[in-house]
Amino acid sequence: PQYRLIAGFRYTINDTVGENLLPRLSLIHPLDANQTLKFLYSTAFKSPSFVQQYINIPPNVVKGDPKLDAEMVSSSEMAYSAQYGRHLFVASIYQMSAEDFIFRSVNNDGEVVFSNTDSFTREGLDLDYRLARRQTQWYANVSWQFQGNQERDSDPTALFTPEWTFNIGASYQHNPHVNYGFSLHHVGERDVQSDLNILNVQASYKLERSFKFTASINKLLGEDILHPDIQNFESDRLIQSASKHPAFLVKIHYQF
Repeated sequence: PQYRLIAGFRYTINDTVGENLLPRLSLIHPLDANQTLKFLYSTAFKSPSFVQQYINIPPNVVKGDPKLDAEMVSSSEMAYSAQYGRHLFVASIYQMSAEDFIFRSVNNDGEVVFSNTDSFTREGLDLDYRLARRQTQWYANVSWQFQGNQERDSDPTALFTPEWTFNIGASYQHNPHVNYGFSLHHVGERDVQSDLNILNVQASYKLERSFKFTASINKLLGEDILHPDIQNFESDRLIQSASKHPAFLVKIHYQF
C-alpha cells in the first residue's frame, strides 16, 4: 500500500478583515483492497456580515460593530473506512478549533449587539454504516459531540448542541417505477429540551423519463419540534420551530 498526499492553500485579501493564509492537507493510506485510513486538515474563515458590522437602528434596537474580526475555523479529521461486498463502514474522529466566532447578545440598554468570543474547541466521533442489497438500501449514523449539552464559558453554543444524534433509514425499490422509504432521526437533550425523535415515511412513483410523484408523511410520532433559544443564548427558553402534528406532502417532479 502507498500513501497519497495532497497539500495546498488559499490566500485571500479582504478589504474588511485583512489578509488570510488558509492551508489544506489530505493524506490517504490504503491498508489493503478493502480498508483505508484518511487524515484531513483544513482552515477557513467567514467575514462579518453587513448587519453585524454596520447596521444601527436606534433607539435600543440593533447596533453593529465595525471592529469585528473574521471567524476563523480549523478542523482535523482521522477516518477509517472498510468496504466488504455490500457493507460499508466508516468511523471518524475530529477536532474543530474556532477563533473569534461572532455571537449575538443583548446589552444592558436592550440593544442587540455583536461581539467576538474567545477561542474554543470541539471534538466528536461519527460512525456510519450502509448495507446495499438488490432492492433495499439501509443506512445508519451515530454522532457523539464530546462538548455537547455542557455549559462552557468560551463556547456559549455548546449547551444548545446535542451530545448524541442518531439516524437510521431504508429505501426499497419495489419495481423500476415504485420506491418506498423511511427515516428516523433522534436528537439528544439540549439544555432544557428533552430527546427529540422524528419519523418520516415516503413513497414515490416514476414515469418513464418525465414525471415523478412523491408522497411523504413527516413527524409521524407527533412530537413538538422544540429547540433551545440559540439566537439569544437564553437558557431555559424553548422555541417551537414546527407543529407536532404529522405533515402530509406531495411533490411532482418533471424532467426534460
